[in-house]
Amino acid sequence: MELAINFISGVIGAAGAAATASVIGRRKVDEARRDPMTGLDTRVGFETKARKALAQGACAVVMIDLDGLKKVNDSKGHEEGDRFICDAAAQLKHWLSERAIIARLGGDEFAAIYPLNQFDERDLDEIVKAIPMSMGLVVARKGDDYSVVLRAADAAMYLSKSRGKGQWTGLGLATSVPAGAGGREQRRGQKNHK
Repeated sequence: MELAINFISGVIGAAGAAATASVIGRRKVDEARRDPMTGLDTRVGFETKARKALAQGACAVVMIDLDGLKKVNDSKGHEEGDRFICDAAAQLKHWLSERAIIARLGGDEFAAIYPLNQFDERDLDEIVKAIPMSMGLVVARKGDDYSVVLRAADAAMYLSKSRGKGQWTGLGLATSVPAGAGGREQRRGQKNHK
């Protein structure tokens, strides 16, 4: 009888430990997918959601880099820099969250993806007026490769930065942006907005 009770207690204890480990594991996955400072998705969470969005249909993909974070950190301290990042995240949420998946990829870099039929370039115009940032936009077709699309949007963002910051640049179809582009001469169909 005592042996049976010990066995049952052991099974219950193991089940409880497994359940606790499962909860802790889920929390760690959620923490890995959610940026604690801004509440936005992280790179991991964004990639998962962006791949699903690309599988479902055409999307607008935007890479975003804050202009001036280093200057804020150097002159006012990192606490003020963190506030600057949070203000930028709040603006992105305000203008895009109804339609977009938004993420803080790290440091001062953000990304957004949303269905192409819900894209409105006026949103990007308003965001660059509110917070100093440079953005790059590309259009992805259903089934386009996530890595290719992100690299193209990144190239568009760096093109914006090279042209004076505080603006966004659209480069058209992600798959038509040459590898290594960004900062090279303007291509046909490209839009610069300041």
